[in-house]
Amino acid sequence: MKMLHQPIDQSRIVEDGFDALVELDTAINEVLAHKPDLKGHKFGMHGENVIRDALQTICNMQARAYGCLFDEGSRGPTESKANKDARLERVRKVKAALGNEDLPNLRDRGIRNALAHYDEYYLNELRSKPKNFELKWLGVSSKGMFTRAEDDVKTIYVGVYFYAEDEFHLFNRMIKLIPMQTELRGVVTKAGYVIKEEATAPGDTAPPGSASS
Repeated sequence: MKMLHQPIDQSRIVEDGFDALVELDTAINEVLAHKPDLKGHKFGMHGENVIRDALQTICNMQARAYGCLFDEGSRGPTESKANKDARLERVRKVKAALGNEDLPNLRDRGIRNALAHYDEYYLNELRSKPKNFELKWLGVSSKGMFTRAEDDVKTIYVGVYFYAEDEFHLFNRMIKLIPMQTELRGVVTKAGYVIKEEATAPGDTAPPGSASS
């Protein structure tokens, strides 16, 4: 006899997804707030623990939000049909509630994949770049620090944010933080969440997507 699965209230999973977006916003603010530290320097790197922690939080929260709210892809044979059906139904309802809005940065699964298969991505980088140096969990003023093509080819980026280009790299995956923050703020506003505005330093502008206090 075929067993019928009763509908499950997935509201707590959805809530966790939106909570992750709020934490993601805070972490992006933390990274962007350190841009003034590099003013006046054409090239510079920022490697304090606060940057490392914020970049790691960005990886974790973007991956969690993706899984809870946006993942329409295949997860392979380890996911049961009942769980797959429930996930797709959850994502469909979230998508409809957001007006079927296109969210290319929040729906990007590259960072999530690199995080889920961290060791595999690392091994691939080490094999392809045997004579390399690595940058790990840093904020860097510009990719211009690496002016020669061979330098860039040999460099392994393990969680590096380039301020001038607004590019966050985890191995060979890249995402732009400012457009992603704009997307997430629109999403959480539609969902009725409140984003706490961060104070900006004198002479600085608030990150794009922020509302007036």
